[in-house]
This record gives sequence, structure tokens and C-alpha cells, in this order.
Amino acid sequence: MNSGVKAVNLELLTVESEIDKLRTSALHEIANIGIGHAASSLSLLVNRDFKISVPSVFPVEFEMITELLPNDGGDYAVVYMAISGDLTGRMAFFMDWPSCQSLLELLIGEAPASADEMTELEYSSILETGNIINGAFLSAFNEFTGVVGLATPPLLAVDQLDAIVNSITSEAMQDHIALFVETKIWDHSKAVTGSFLFIPTQSSLNLLWQKFCLTGAA
Repeated sequence: MNSGVKAVNLELLTVESEIDKLRTSALHEIANIGIGHAASSLSLLVNRDFKISVPSVFPVEFEMITELLPNDGGDYAVVYMAISGDLTGRMAFFMDWPSCQSLLELLIGEAPASADEMTELEYSSILETGNIINGAFLSAFNEFTGVVGLATPPLLAVDQLDAIVNSITSEAMQDHIALFVETKIWDHSKAVTGSFLFIPTQSSLNLLWQKFCLTGAA
């Protein structure tokens, strides 16, 4: 009897492992589609070529986000948007202040010493970049799964990381799993590191897991 129980448990673990592989594979494919869209859109925006890579892609408990992002107490910028339609939740693109400075130098050639000194042009540049990246990944989710999510107008917040995460958490208390994509944007002179986060509602997360497995099995 005991050996039978062990065999069943091993079989279940094998099935779960295969499902995890399908989910991870799907997330990497979505990330690759997303960075293609984002690179094209950024290049068109400023008439320059950019490269984008995704060093890390994985699901994570939302409470762990502050442990994944560097946090020296300085400011972060986050471009945040809600998602409606069949796919619902929230998307956010995070950059620490040194990355914001590098991004602004890439886009417009200069950057202020602190977030408090940002001009309207600099503010708009960060907002538009985050909007492009969020929108590119949303399009990738739509293309890969066939489930339609619609973006609402983006918002930009500049604050300490804990304050930003706490604000998002207050709106996403029931949504425990986030899909995390680390991104790097660069040209020949500068590199920018950012983190894309999709926080689906529980029903949308269940739908995504189902679609990932179906697509991977096809």
C-alpha cells in the first residue's frame, strides 16, 4: 500500500513539473515577442536603433517583488496601467533612478540630477517608454494566448520603492502571483535595466495557465 502511495505522488510531481516547464516556456516566448514589439516602437519613437533583452522571466509571489528589485532607498519610477477585457489585472514597469537617468540620456541626451528636477519633456519620455514596454508585453500576451486584454491610460509615479509597491498592493490584495520580466535596453553607449510586472486577477491567472498548457501541448 505504501509503495502505491509513493508511486502516485511521484507521478503527480512529474505532471506538476511538466506543467511548470510549459508555463516557463510560454512566459519566455511571450517575453521574446514583447521585446520585439518594444524595440521596434522605441526605435520609431526616436529614430534610433535599440536592443532589448530579457535576462529573467518567471512567476513570483507579489510580496517578493521588493526582494527582486535593488532598493537603496532612492527613488523609483513606475509606469502603471490597469488591464480590462477578457484578460484583467495590472501592469507596471519599474526603473530605479539611475536607470531613469540612463534612459533619458539615451532618449534626449541629458538627465537631471534628481527626480525633483525633471522637466515635462523628461517626465513624458519616461511615461511614454513605460507605456511602450507595457503595451508591447500586453500585445504579446494577447497574440500568444488569444485572450484579449485592453490597456487603460498609463500613470507615472516617482517615489521610494516601498511606497510604490504598497500602493499597488492596496489595489491587488487578492492577487498573489505576478509575472516578472527583467528587461535591459541599450545602444552602443548606455544601458538601462527595468522590470516589467503583470499582476493578473486570479481568474485571469487561471485562464493564462490553461492557455499556456494548451499552447505548449499543441
